[in-house]
Amino acid sequence: HETQDLRVRVVPTVSAGAGVIVAAIINPFLGLGALLGDIVLSHTLEHAFAMDFEITGPWSKPHVERLHGDQGKMNALAPATAH
Repeated sequence: HETQDLRVRVVPTVSAGAGVIVAAIINPFLGLGALLGDIVLSHTLEHAFAMDFEITGPWSKPHVERLHGDQGKMNALAPATAH
């Protein structure tokens, strides 16, 4: 029997994408502001919505448990240069 003991971090990609393009078409200054906001906030939001899981047990029937040590991350933000 194959077993596993893994710790997994799921980090969603957060981006304004199409909203920035539409804002730039409507008003270039609004588009620039939206682009800067997207750049500044995307890493913060990705960090805030990241979740940690522990996966253990056999491959045929893994046990997945969310770790709750990822709570309150907005207070301890990663530096913007981390990516």
